[in-house]
Amino acid sequence: MKITKELFNKILAAYIIMQPLLDIFTGLITKIYGNTLSIGVIIRTLFMAGIALYAIYVANKKDKIKLIGYYSAVGVYALLFLLLAYNRYQLTSIFIQIKGIIKVIYFPVVLAALYAINKENEIKIDSKIIKWALFIYTFSIFFGKVTGLSFNTYNSVKRTAGTAGLFYSANEIGAVLCMLAPFLINDFIKRKGNNIFNIISIILLIFAVLEIGTKVPLIGVFGAIIGAIIVSIILYFKEKKFIHIKNIIYSFVTIVLCFFVIGYTPAGINLEDAYGPIFPKIVKGRVEEQTGDKIESFEDFQSVFTSKRSDVLKWNKESFEKENLSYKVFGTGYLHTKDGEITEKKLVEMDYFDIFFNHGLIGMIIIFAPTIFLLWLAAKSVFLNIKKVLVDADMIYTCYSVLMGILVALLAGHVLTAPAVSFFLAIALLEVVKKDYKLSK
Repeated sequence: MKITKELFNKILAAYIIMQPLLDIFTGLITKIYGNTLSIGVIIRTLFMAGIALYAIYVANKKDKIKLIGYYSAVGVYALLFLLLAYNRYQLTSIFIQIKGIIKVIYFPVVLAALYAINKENEIKIDSKIIKWALFIYTFSIFFGKVTGLSFNTYNSVKRTAGTAGLFYSANEIGAVLCMLAPFLINDFIKRKGNNIFNIISIILLIFAVLEIGTKVPLIGVFGAIIGAIIVSIILYFKEKKFIHIKNIIYSFVTIVLCFFVIGYTPAGINLEDAYGPIFPKIVKGRVEEQTGDKIESFEDFQSVFTSKRSDVLKWNKESFEKENLSYKVFGTGYLHTKDGEITEKKLVEMDYFDIFFNHGLIGMIIIFAPTIFLLWLAAKSVFLNIKKVLVDADMIYTCYSVLMGILVALLAGHVLTAPAVSFFLAIALLEVVKKDYKLSK
């Protein structure tokens, strides 16, 4: 039975709101019991299967054939991937391999389904739904901090600054903040929705970004705030409204205040641990001298900038080159043998490389096919309507959200291989693709 457009949009909105709640539940289960198999994994897997089946059901004949063909290719590849893993490791930690393949196909399967459904049953997601999801994420981090219940961002001895609320992965939550923040800031500069709620949400967002202590949300969110200045300047020349001048002042003051405060926050502490003294100190906050890692070459800078991910990338690349052809084509999986012991592979945490090494050439092509297709449609829409895009704050910030997802996936990972994060990228990318300026007023 085909559900109505209104009901589907309500179900999708409810699922968006569920995301931070599922992440909190997953964090608690993992931290307490050390088990990443939780209700969150089950619900997201069921959602992926359900939306794929519904897309096939509602799609027109041409798209139905394409979806069945693509999902069949995903299924056949997943089976071959698991058979190769079994051939090498038998049943040893087969759950790790199954979990890995589910996490990596979640994004393309859901993205393809959303695109097909939208063509037949227009998907509408109110920005207030996204803002509420963001509010739950940021308030949870604030609540965890003031109550002392938060989990530490880092488990290493060297870097201990920062907390991530009750969430298991600070990197994943940081990526989520990067992609959801543009929708909040866009609504604020347009005075859309309850302005008091928007202001409180922005304050919580900035607190969360500084408290988590990782680079990604810091760069992404403050990039969006700087973008507010640029967008407001463009809109002022277009509309000649004083509200845009006020937005420029608000954004500029926020950036200046944060610059003088950041040195005392986990984000500033971790940055100075890595790069040496950066931020001004009105009051001496720490006795020890911040020297940072010694950087003498581009390789050293690359290692520090990527938090040593490039070092792991080099090791994984050398290991991949030693594999036989079948594993290069279909992937090496998530385990490796070291000194006769089978252990879980340390990921690069740079999604494109992780997917290539773990799933091979064929796997990478299958996994990235929907993403490349929709990115092409998005780029085409943007460039063919570039003059309209440059004065459309909604489109600018949605494109920024997509761009942040793509860049974070490259530099820090935890986007395309993390269902908790990739779902928001799918939503943002769909919003860009479905924009039709011919129908706009």
